[in-house]
Amino acid sequence: MKMCQKLVLASIGLCVFFAVGSVEANAGLRGRVESKLEKRRAIKSMHILDRPDRPGHFYGNTVRRRHRRGAGRLYSAEKTIHQH
Repeated sequence: MKMCQKLVLASIGLCVFFAVGSVEANAGLRGRVESKLEKRRAIKSMHILDRPDRPGHFYGNTVRRRHRRGAGRLYSAEKTIHQH
């Protein structure tokens, strides 16, 4: 009986230990998520030609690459509005 009680107490102690650690880890994670959201909002508010190239953003990256190289006149209306 005593062995069973020790086992139960040890498992409860471990659960409490890991629960406290995960709460502390989530507090740090919340700040990173908020900063990511702020960064995303700032990028979205930029003109498409001024945004940084980002992995997975094929359309925007292609538009910026074509603009930098001066290739193609697909976006002539945009070029007249946004002069560099």
